[in-house]
Amino acid sequence: MAVAKNNATLALKVVVVIAVFCVLSELGLSQSDINLYPKTIHVIVMNSLGPQNVLSVHCKSADNDLGQKDVVFNQQYEWSFKLQVFDRTLFWCNAWWYDHGKLVSKNFDIFKAPDMDHSCGPSHTVCHRKFQFDGIYFEKEDGSYSKSFDWSRS
Repeated sequence: MAVAKNNATLALKVVVVIAVFCVLSELGLSQSDINLYPKTIHVIVMNSLGPQNVLSVHCKSADNDLGQKDVVFNQQYEWSFKLQVFDRTLFWCNAWWYDHGKLVSKNFDIFKAPDMDHSCGPSHTVCHRKFQFDGIYFEKEDGSYSKSFDWSRS
């Protein structure tokens, strides 16, 4: 009796998995679209503000508060995470530094899963963010950088 029940449970699980993949196929979705095996993403914050300029960043997601990090010139700060199901992952930051004693800052989204194909470099899993005197740059798919945000200056 127990063997028959286990076989029936296994058969039901197989039918459910097949049904899910059939529905996904009909919708034009693949396994990568629903993240059954989520990718690991690396975000790298690079301070290119110039000598003597310390970049402060405080980044968080709905689930993780990474705390404040101070990054000196020509150094970087990095963190990694797994994408959420259906690519809903979002990290945002408050970044600031001082230009001759005057506050320069920006609140912005540093990582949005739907944008990663064109804002996370050629690998789509390593997202370089370069903080320069004139703004914040994201690495593009071809490996070059484009300005994504201007600083707010007090």
